[in-house]
Amino acid sequence: MLKMLAFALFSQLTQPPSVLPLHSPLRRAAVDLIGRGYCVWGEFMNLTAVLMALIELQTDPMVSIETKKAIAQSGNLPGTGNKERLAAAATVRAAYQASILIANNKPQHSINSLSKEILTLRKRREESVINRDILPDELMSFGVKLLNDLPISESETLRKIKCDVEAGLTIQTLSPFPSSYHSVLDKGRYPIYLLVQNVIEKAKQRDLSAILVKIVEIILFCIDTEQFKTRSLSDLVPSLTRNPMIDYCGTTQQVAVGSAEGLVHIFDIKAGKCTPLHAHNGPTSAVTMAPNGRTLLTYSEREGKVTIWQSSSGILSLMSSSGTLRLVRTIDLQPQVSLETNHKLTHFKWEGTRSVSLYQMNGTKKTFTV
Repeated sequence: MLKMLAFALFSQLTQPPSVLPLHSPLRRAAVDLIGRGYCVWGEFMNLTAVLMALIELQTDPMVSIETKKAIAQSGNLPGTGNKERLAAAATVRAAYQASILIANNKPQHSINSLSKEILTLRKRREESVINRDILPDELMSFGVKLLNDLPISESETLRKIKCDVEAGLTIQTLSPFPSSYHSVLDKGRYPIYLLVQNVIEKAKQRDLSAILVKIVEIILFCIDTEQFKTRSLSDLVPSLTRNPMIDYCGTTQQVAVGSAEGLVHIFDIKAGKCTPLHAHNGPTSAVTMAPNGRTLLTYSEREGKVTIWQSSSGILSLMSSSGTLRLVRTIDLQPQVSLETNHKLTHFKWEGTRSVSLYQMNGTKKTFTV
């Protein structure tokens, strides 16, 4: 019975507008039931497909960004407007609330699903072999040979592309993969940002530790990197930088993120790269970077160890085969068992340009000179 109900609700959610009007009360009712009852029938639904459908509903261009912000902040709909726009706003609100309920119910699964889709999108774009600036006469021989060599079963689409190439028509991109999620991810950056921010605020620290790296990956996908020229990560995502396992250096535009596996992932926003650093044999509890980006400190409560890394310039730029990022010091402390309620007490704080203090969960303070 539950399986049949889940199938019926999912069908109403994903019906094309030609079959079920996009902003119909029936679709909104299905969206609302999916969100409220996901803990019951979610096992019969594809979480990724549900989230992508809900995110797509929130990208409706009829609803202004100001209205979407108001919905996220207070849940209020605009008091005036024509009937069609009000219906669109009601659909956006229903989809937003449902996606938040699902993410709160399944934070790790939701983040993992979104991270996987974004990673797939990036890989597919990297595998795109024909640039939109290539002229038709430069494309013909290369494109036809490539298409002949592709072992793809979806032959009808490829035949049409091949005919277009042979006819000398301009092709913007060539990818043998479905692109249905591509535009949803690109258009849905703001809804995804809201969903992830809600997970950061509502999820327990224990759950966050397992998905923190993927959360940062998603956040950096959603935010225009140009904003980092004038704003810090704490301005853009305040709830994220309150976590002691994350630190941002504005000088180098790098984000250091600890993980439950003892790794520290360093994201270079300008370069669009992430480099993992093996720092501990236990979960990383706190990280901090010097204001100039040349020193990185990490701490693991379970291992009872602080590590200090240094370089002559930005951290990530020297994490190469030359191995010029150096572990200059390790400090052994008493291992501690982190309690959920006290975890956030563990954090680093810079007292000066060369002095940093570690505040531990038991209330003690250790100060180091670097």
